[in-house]
Amino acid sequence: MGLVLYPEELRRLIEVEFHFIHRTLSTLSSEEKESVGIHIQDHDLFPYHLCSSFPAAFTNLIRGQPSAELLNHLPSILDEIMRHQDFVYLAVMPDNASIPFIHKILDLGFQPSGFEDIWVKDLDQVDPEEHPSLIRVTADNLENYIQVANTAFEMEGEVSRAMTTITRGMFRDERNTLFGHMDNEQMVGAGLCHVSGDTAYLGGGSTLEAYRGKQIQQHLLIHRMWHAKKQGAKYAVVTTSVNTTSGRNMLRLGLQKVTTITNYRYEQQD
Repeated sequence: MGLVLYPEELRRLIEVEFHFIHRTLSTLSSEEKESVGIHIQDHDLFPYHLCSSFPAAFTNLIRGQPSAELLNHLPSILDEIMRHQDFVYLAVMPDNASIPFIHKILDLGFQPSGFEDIWVKDLDQVDPEEHPSLIRVTADNLENYIQVANTAFEMEGEVSRAMTTITRGMFRDERNTLFGHMDNEQMVGAGLCHVSGDTAYLGGGSTLEAYRGKQIQQHLLIHRMWHAKKQGAKYAVVTTSVNTTSGRNMLRLGLQKVTTITNYRYEQQD
C-alpha cells in the first residue's frame, strides 16, 4: 500500500525544501549576503527570499487556508518584491486550500510556467547502504563539491559565484550533510541531505556529464536516505521536473509521487 498523507501533512513535508533554502540564506554573513544580492524578508503573511544574482524570487508555498488578510495584502507584497526582481516564481500546491490564492495571482497577472513532481519515501523501508565510492564532504574537499555542482548545472559568472557562496553556507549548517561520489581521486557526483524533524530534503543531485548513466545518482540517493534514517527522519522528500530521468530514478528506487506543484511566473509589467 502506498503512502497516505493528509493535505496538511503533505504540505508540511513539501515546505521542508523552502525552509532549507530560507535557513541556509539566513545563516550567511552580512558580507556574504551583500556580495551576491541576497534579501530575506520574514513577512508575517508571506515570507520570501531573493537573490539578485538569480532572475527570480523563490517564495513560500501558502500554508493552510490563505487568509483574507494575505489576499488583501498580496498586491503590495508583490510590489515590494518587484523592487528587487524582474520576475517572480511562486510554487503552489494544487489543493482546495490554495484555490482562492490561485485565483488571486491569476488576476494579478501570474501565468502557469512549468511543473515539478514531489516524491516521498517512507524511510522505514530503507535498508543500510554503504558504497565505497561515496564520501561525506569535509572542509578539505568542499570546493571540489562546489565545482561538480556548478559544472553539472552549467552555472557560470554571477550565478556560479552566488551558488558558491550559498553552498558554503549550506556546509556550515549542522542540519545539512553533503556527499560526493568519487572516481579514484576525482569527485564526479554530488548531493545533499537536509534533516528537519522527521523529514529529510534530498537535493542538489548533480553528476558530471561524462559520468551520467552510471547509476551515480541512484547510489547517492540511497546513501542519503539511509543517512537521513540514521538521523531520525521518517520521510525523505525529493523534487524533480516532470517527465525526466530523475523522475524515473525515483520510481526505480521506490519513491512515491505524491503531488505535482505548479509554478506560476509574474513578469514586471511595462
